[in-house]
Amino acid sequence: MVSTTRAVAVLALCVAPGVYGSPCQDMEATWYDSATGSGIQVWEDGCTLYSPYGQLSVSVSDSSVSALTGDWAAAGVTGVLTGWTFIAWSNGNTWSQAWNTPAPGASPTRAPATPVPRTPAPSTNAPHTRIPTTPPPATPAPNTAAPPTNAPLTAAPETAVPVALPAATPTPWANCDTLEAVWYDSGRSGGIQVWEDGCTLYSPYGQARVTGQSVAALTGDWAATGVTGALDDLRTVFTWSNGITWSRAWGTDAPNGAPPTQPPVVLATEPPARVTSAPTTDSPDTMVPIAPTTGAPPTPPGTTIPPASPSGPFQTPVSPSIPAETNPPPTISRYSERVDLLVAPHPGDAVMTTQTSCPWDGSGLSAWETVVGASSGTVTLPANTRVLLSASSLAAGARFEKIEVPATSALVFADEEISFSVKAFVVAGELLIGSPTCRVEGPIRITFFGSKSDGDTPLNGYGTKGFAGLPGSKVDIFGRRFYPTWSRLARIVRAGADRAYLQEAVNWYPGQEILLTTTIPDDTDLGQPNQNEVRVIRAVSADGKVVQFTEPATYTHYAGAEYQGEVALLSRHVMLEGEPDADGFGGHLLVAGSNSRARIAGVATRYMGQTNVMARYPLHMHLMENQPDSYFSDNTMRDTYFRCLVIHGTHRTLATENVAFNATGNCYYIEDGVEEDNTVSHNLAAYVKTIGKPAEGSAQGGEQFYEAVNPGGLTSGDTVQPADHSAAGFYFSNAYNRIIGNVASGGWSGFGFPGLPKPIGVYASKTDLEPQGRPLLEFRGNVVHSSGWYWGSGGCIYIGGQLTTESDGTLAYNSGRFSRHTRVEKEPGIADWEGTPVVQVFENTLLYGCNKGVLHWGNRVEIVTAEMHDVARAGTLFGEVWLTDAIVNGASGNVGAGFASKHHDGFQFYDVSVKSVVTNIEFRNYRRSDCRGVAIPGTTDWVQSDETCGVDGNVFIHNNAIWSGLYHSDEYKPEHISAVNKITYTNVDTDLVISFKRARNGASRMFNFIDFDGSATLEGRPTIVGSDVDFWNVCDDCRFSSDWQVWLCPKAPPGIPERHIAHIKVLTPDITPANGGVGQWFGGCTTFVDGTDYSACNVGHVALWGHGPRFGDAKRSMIITSNAGITGITGTGWWMWFDGGAPKKWQVRPAQVPAGSVVRLATNYPSGTTFAVRTWYLYNGEHNNDLTLAASLDDLWANPREKYYFDGTTLYLVPMMPVSLTNGYYEKGGARVYDVDNAFIIEAVADCAADSRGFCTVKPLDTVPSSTEACPARPTAAPGTAAPAAAQTGAPASAAPRTAAPATAAPSTAAPATAAPGTSAPGTGAPGTTAPATPAPGTAAPGTSAPGAPVTTAPATSAPMTTAPDTVAPGTPVTTAPATPAPGTAAPITAAPAPATSAPVTDAPDTVPPGAPVTTAPATSAPATDAPSGVVNSTEAPVPSPEESDEEARTACLSLSEGASCGSAGEGKQCLSGVCRATERADEPGGGGGVESWVVPVLVAAGLAVLAACAAAGYTLAQKPKEIGFNEFMERIENASSSYSPALSPAATPTAMSPSETRSPMKFQV
Repeated sequence: MVSTTRAVAVLALCVAPGVYGSPCQDMEATWYDSATGSGIQVWEDGCTLYSPYGQLSVSVSDSSVSALTGDWAAAGVTGVLTGWTFIAWSNGNTWSQAWNTPAPGASPTRAPATPVPRTPAPSTNAPHTRIPTTPPPATPAPNTAAPPTNAPLTAAPETAVPVALPAATPTPWANCDTLEAVWYDSGRSGGIQVWEDGCTLYSPYGQARVTGQSVAALTGDWAATGVTGALDDLRTVFTWSNGITWSRAWGTDAPNGAPPTQPPVVLATEPPARVTSAPTTDSPDTMVPIAPTTGAPPTPPGTTIPPASPSGPFQTPVSPSIPAETNPPPTISRYSERVDLLVAPHPGDAVMTTQTSCPWDGSGLSAWETVVGASSGTVTLPANTRVLLSASSLAAGARFEKIEVPATSALVFADEEISFSVKAFVVAGELLIGSPTCRVEGPIRITFFGSKSDGDTPLNGYGTKGFAGLPGSKVDIFGRRFYPTWSRLARIVRAGADRAYLQEAVNWYPGQEILLTTTIPDDTDLGQPNQNEVRVIRAVSADGKVVQFTEPATYTHYAGAEYQGEVALLSRHVMLEGEPDADGFGGHLLVAGSNSRARIAGVATRYMGQTNVMARYPLHMHLMENQPDSYFSDNTMRDTYFRCLVIHGTHRTLATENVAFNATGNCYYIEDGVEEDNTVSHNLAAYVKTIGKPAEGSAQGGEQFYEAVNPGGLTSGDTVQPADHSAAGFYFSNAYNRIIGNVASGGWSGFGFPGLPKPIGVYASKTDLEPQGRPLLEFRGNVVHSSGWYWGSGGCIYIGGQLTTESDGTLAYNSGRFSRHTRVEKEPGIADWEGTPVVQVFENTLLYGCNKGVLHWGNRVEIVTAEMHDVARAGTLFGEVWLTDAIVNGASGNVGAGFASKHHDGFQFYDVSVKSVVTNIEFRNYRRSDCRGVAIPGTTDWVQSDETCGVDGNVFIHNNAIWSGLYHSDEYKPEHISAVNKITYTNVDTDLVISFKRARNGASRMFNFIDFDGSATLEGRPTIVGSDVDFWNVCDDCRFSSDWQVWLCPKAPPGIPERHIAHIKVLTPDITPANGGVGQWFGGCTTFVDGTDYSACNVGHVALWGHGPRFGDAKRSMIITSNAGITGITGTGWWMWFDGGAPKKWQVRPAQVPAGSVVRLATNYPSGTTFAVRTWYLYNGEHNNDLTLAASLDDLWANPREKYYFDGTTLYLVPMMPVSLTNGYYEKGGARVYDVDNAFIIEAVADCAADSRGFCTVKPLDTVPSSTEACPARPTAAPGTAAPAAAQTGAPASAAPRTAAPATAAPSTAAPATAAPGTSAPGTGAPGTTAPATPAPGTAAPGTSAPGAPVTTAPATSAPMTTAPDTVAPGTPVTTAPATPAPGTAAPITAAPAPATSAPVTDAPDTVPPGAPVTTAPATSAPATDAPSGVVNSTEAPVPSPEESDEEARTACLSLSEGASCGSAGEGKQCLSGVCRATERADEPGGGGGVESWVVPVLVAAGLAVLAACAAAGYTLAQKPKEIGFNEFMERIENASSSYSPALSPAATPTAMSPSETRSPMKFQV
């Protein structure tokens, strides 16, 4: 049995040189220490390391490590670094980073990205005499024993907090000893290890010196930034000048004198991600996350209303000081890159600080106690009276059944502390609590009481337990103005932190309550508690930008350059509240009527709204029609029972700067679908819960719900408005409104736009308006996060679902796919299609932590300027779609949020009838899922070192890819509906650029898109992408990508017409598949085996013309099925064969043949057959023509729309639209997609003897018609190079690697460059030519293959390589973005088009080790060489026999692993590159050398000996480590590496082959 430690070491040699991209980068990590059985934290600055053992220096030249300071320096301990993953120390200890536990890249002090040069300050104490102890016998020696199962530590996630140990009396730190311990660091979410030597400290932050109670940094990051510290009296807490604290109060003292090689306290495992309180010296945190509300929401401690001064007007509490900071920590340098994060405008100092024209100062006021005098019962103010209510007017505990203000009267509140309870508050006249220029300080509290009731009497027809402003009323409520009502974090708030840094200065004060929104992906409470937190302010800094809490944060709230969580003020000086109620029956407020006015600002509401009672909401404008003078501003709606803020039957009003938290049902709510021209701006919605079960259902089908009608009362789970099953932060039943600068956190979706064919509710009879057809008036500067996770297809922004009125007047809602045609109507009541089409534009949008970013089921949408971070997918977009000017980031710095464990991809192309254009997008951080394993190149399998990862230890390569399609159906076959342009990648695994899934259906076979500048495919020239079937291989300038399993063809090769993608429908009479399904003539075949296997629908093949010498004997074909539709590349011919014979009658519909392009169609018939061919257009009587027989093919080519040709065996047609019907197109951002029109028909009726099904008997031709028009002229080989190889067939193996393109090469020329080791330098040639390349040492000359010659790869110390596409290893991040690279990555190079005279290149094997950051550069006109990277004699695929269907060969291997036996017994076939093929034995001449395709060792440190060892270890077997067992796999590697001679013997060298020999399929990748 092989030891795991040794296995890791050997595996590091045979697989890759560690996780570090280049020397002295990204070494901030937790390392495993063999002497302690634990993890230690190590930070780097250049090649200087800071560890608990002291300061260390790494030499790049010889990989040596020497101690500069600390215990090891005193003892003369040195080390040697191997592969940047393993350090062997001279005292016998080892450190191993092979556990793959890198720490977050941010420096511990948030220091600038560029390290500050420094000279380490010498220690001032006497030399340390303690010698590191030798590990005891029980301690495993390096590479001989497995590490403890509880080690090592992994990097602490953002949300983790240390485990709170039992309370203990802190031990004073006396005389600078007993400091060897784990300390809690408020700047990180975990413990740090600190050692002392006298009064000198060694930590991952560097070396520090303690003098009395002051601490000064001597070396490291903190020394560079001038950080100092102070020690408290008990010597248990350091307070550093950058705001970070170290606390030893949770009892982690180390034993006296423990040497640094045996740390006394180790966190054996990661602390739990969540605890109820942080381990600090503050009192325990009693705040808990708000749970889903079925009754009363919980009441956190603290008060929402500040106490009033007993002696006069309210006095704002004076803030205590926050601990002084002489050197505040740096804040985030930027808050977004492309999106303009909008901030509400400042209201002005006058509104904030002064009171003018106050209503209580007006004349004609009568005191309450004089006019009314009551403090209970039912009170109606006298008519024609203006009454002043003051603090002295009411007895303590005043409680009213009803207060009513007649239409001719007014009730005015004084600016004093006023509090009372009331069941019904009705205003027909005026209610004046402050004014726009005179905000009240109060505080004022009105509590609504009463049990659940269906009655409307108390509020004069508007329900009970609430406030009603009747038609004609004027309601003004203005509480104190706070600005801003919410802000964003300026730096991260970690679990246990007691303060938040804000982006704007606030005028909040101590005692108020604030909300910290969640920054994890979802807040559904389905898998984990939501992480929204309410805290009470302890202090506010003088500049208003730092808020300290009375209790520390329980969770981490992220703030990085990508996005930042929000902090909102919940407290106000006017409170309208219900009572905690188990039935969700709270108070409510509405103002009704077109002649009313509602101006409500600075009000806090709580326990408001009445669940499932329509029109009973916290804040509600009800049927007010045009209201330009009404508004809801700077209010809060908290712990609501039904909605938050509702605009109903009201237009041209304003809702701005409001805050909603813990809402039930759709929160900000545009109700019936008639509400237009309103402005909803700068509001925040957080933690929104559905009523009843969240809507789910199939990917597009959604789920159906109905309005609950229950005479006995609604029960839990019922909904009176069924769209509340998909509750959103912002709900718009009509999009024609201005939506600006809002934030939605959580909810079924953040913004919901359901489709309403007609208005609902009181406007259900209105027939001249279709709400779902109305476009957005404006959608700009909005943010959505932590949303869309209730439903597998959910999105942060959802344009979908449909809400309708049933015949009985009740509502029905389906959450799934319903299209909408947005337009501007010419006049009311016109037909849908007569309006002018209008695009839904979502502009300047930030999305993060989403499932789908935008889910749009409409007809046309544009998403312009966006950032999408930590999203499962950028969007699912229907109709004419343009996504442009965006960043799509697969993984942000919010590493503790748990998003990395979720599947995420970039953009998924749809499969039919849309137009998707994606331009100017930067994709970042798409990496293969980390499961502590090692990828097996070319497969979807992994070698596992941790069996807890994945299902059966597998992590699939399709995870986290950028471009993908839909591959599940045969009915829906993609036309050319997808186009991209100006795409860049940063930190992306090259094999994850495209994720193609092979399946037995048309959606898979016809997967395609066009890369209009070659940036998405890394080709550097316009490129057509097609699936893996050979039908896409139109010429030998196409190549097959083994990384992506797709064909790549130049779109505009020289000398021939530009290529396009065409789609035609071919319908034949009642073709009946074997399963008895309906044929193409009348419908489609929907029978499948497993959801993707539609092989029962197969009815024939379509093949490219050109079967002949240029393509060998291969028929480049594709299966066709009884579901009509064929998609392929123009400029060539398509030959069709039906299994039933030649159809007596068939139709061709050139649905998508772009103008200027051509597809020639042919099929064979019995000799002597005659034809009647005609055309017509379905939608009118035009284009009814009879085609005539052409005299020759040339005659047909000259008259394609008027003629057909039959040569006695083959019928030729040119499916082409009439000139007047030529396809239009949708073009955006330099990319174009053509329209699809299925209405033009070409019908051919054959006069031949047919069977009962309508087919004439005929044998297929031995050869298809010849055609070379799709191919450019072959380039002439440069001197010393091999001529271009024949076009690939099947799934070809990798052949010659492309020569790395020099960064400075001018277009169309190959610039001279010095070859990096392992590559060939392009020579200097005349423009448009290719000079012979000079091979690097150890490589073969271009066009040759040196038997046994090793391939040398670039050593780890070289600069990152610039390679042509497909020369980068799977798992290797690729950067093409023209952006400033992250620390440790190479500067990107913008790709440029390759010269037109480039030699055709086949799939290139890999020359770069996994983990190395790679910057892709354009391919230049360097010749293809014949030496594969990493392994000699890579081979091409054999040509299948003519009668062997490529599709069938692939089908045979769908469920088998690479190298497995396939086909009939005794045939000797194997699954190679996914195709069942006959192969030559390795011991026969011309054999493949026996090196299996899933391993290509990249051996930089070990050299040729390990190369031979890996080959001799058993890689000649068609087995994977998963099959033979991990231990056996490692034993083979070990045995081979220990016994094999460093020299490569001829016997161990595969036999070289001449170019003409057939080769076994190999796909070499790393």
